[in-house]
Amino acid sequence: MAVAGERRTGMRERFNTPVIYQIDHQTFLQDAYDLSPNGIGVLCPIEPHIGAKTKVHFVHPREQTDVFAQGEVVHVQSSTTFAGFFRVGLRFYSVNSSKRLPEA
Repeated sequence: MAVAGERRTGMRERFNTPVIYQIDHQTFLQDAYDLSPNGIGVLCPIEPHIGAKTKVHFVHPREQTDVFAQGEVVHVQSSTTFAGFFRVGLRFYSVNSSKRLPEA
C-alpha cells in the first residue's frame, strides 16, 4: 500500500504482530502495524525523538523466521486509534534473520 507524499521507496504491508523493540535503552513489547523491506511501524507508549537508535526483534509469521534489526526512529505521530500511544516508524540499517526450527 503506497501513501501519497510518502518518502519510503519499498512497498509496505499491514503487519499486526508483537514486536520487542528498544529505543534509547528502553525496551517495549507492542504490536507492529506495518512492515516494509526497510523498516517497520510500531505502536509506542512514549514519544521518541527522531533519530533515536533502535533494536527490533519479531517473528515473521508467514516466513517463520526470527528477525533482528537495528535502525533509527524516522517518524512519530500521535495515534488516533489508541489514546496515549504514538505511531512510530523505524528505518532498518541492518537486518539478520534465521529460520525457526520446528518444535519437537
